[in-house]
Amino acid sequence: MVQHSDWEGQAVKVLEASEAVKFHARNDHLGLAIKYEYLGVDHDYEPDFLVRLTNGVTLILEIKGYEVHNPEQIAAKHNAARRWVLAVNNLGEFGSWGFLVCRDLTELAEILRELARTCPPAKWVPMWRVIPNDRITLTDIPAPDALWDVISEFALSYYCHTQEGSLSGEYNCEQPPVGADLDRLRAWLFYQQRCIRGGYMDDPDEDPVLLAPLRQAIEAIREQVAGMQNSNRLTP
Repeated sequence: MVQHSDWEGQAVKVLEASEAVKFHARNDHLGLAIKYEYLGVDHDYEPDFLVRLTNGVTLILEIKGYEVHNPEQIAAKHNAARRWVLAVNNLGEFGSWGFLVCRDLTELAEILRELARTCPPAKWVPMWRVIPNDRITLTDIPAPDALWDVISEFALSYYCHTQEGSLSGEYNCEQPPVGADLDRLRAWLFYQQRCIRGGYMDDPDEDPVLLAPLRQAIEAIREQVAGMQNSNRLTP
């Protein structure tokens, strides 16, 4: 198998040893290139691996460290992959697909086991997992013009049930809390996702008024994460 980095070589060992993996292939000369736009220029994004899990889900797997180089373009690639997966799954003719970015190879085996235990629905399988505040990077955050499904997936990456008290308190408001820290912003976004998913019958992407405060919260989260990363780089 062709390997393009030491990380990918280590990932191959995890994939080959995993009982959750039926087969896998490096995306080399397989023709899978996902179109995306960055700064007004069209690009092709070629993910690292295709992985067929034992539950039949085909997983697009990207191996990434906690990089800080050009995070906006990386986010554009990943958001394009999420949209591609949603489109293919909604088409319903090519099985169930998912997209996963692995930033910690020590967690990959358990993530694969967890995903393989999921029974794939007929339409689409959202691939999400909890991202703690101290592990979140700019590439995890949706683009400013992200569609509802991408926003929804990101909202669920925060396990809000660890918060004290009821979600129906300060989070039950239409606007994100002013001056909130990262926890409160992500908790608010999580609560909004649950409310919209549970009671909104129309397509959220067709309602700019609905999406505006969600995107406002995402930009506030982006600013806080950028500040955290800048602070970490300056810390000796």
